[in-house]
Amino acid sequence: MASADLWEADSELSKGVDIINKIDGTKFLLITNRIVKAISKDLDEPFTTEERDKLQHSLELSSVEVDQLISTTTHILKKAIFHIIKPAALHKHMVETLRMEEERAVAFSQLWSTEAESLVNAMKQKSLYSHQVTGIDWSTNVAIKSDKGDQELEPRAEIKLNIRNQEDILLDLNRQELTKLYSVLENIQSQLDALN
Repeated sequence: MASADLWEADSELSKGVDIINKIDGTKFLLITNRIVKAISKDLDEPFTTEERDKLQHSLELSSVEVDQLISTTTHILKKAIFHIIKPAALHKHMVETLRMEEERAVAFSQLWSTEAESLVNAMKQKSLYSHQVTGIDWSTNVAIKSDKGDQELEPRAEIKLNIRNQEDILLDLNRQELTKLYSVLENIQSQLDALN
């Protein structure tokens, strides 16, 4: 993927970059370092509520702007991780496409240069997606199906997806729904096989 395709400069990203451009460069680097550590340690939030309040006062930003600053910085880092972009290309893209000021772009790309390998390795150990299946349990049973007053037995399959750090997902499927799920999974498997 060409670096020009990394980010569309949408309004939310542009707002975040505007906030980055107006804060002190040293403070921005400290915030970015903290976000790097949070990503490396798989933390949901890089700052506690109390720390966000301190940032708000220190940077003279609203709470919405602090949230935008953190989410924009996190977004840029995660895109760089996902695409394993070279520091020079990241710098160029931040300045030309995102309109980030030179000082912040230099600091960001230098930080990326030193932290990229450890961040990419940390992300290889986990999924970029919030829902990661850690196990699957299943069982079959029979349910009574009422249709126009008639009762008949209907075979059912229960599939429980164990999700990392989240509540499990339970699927209760009849034969037709199970067949459809199986077909979708076969298509996914075929596409995965084609990638190898």
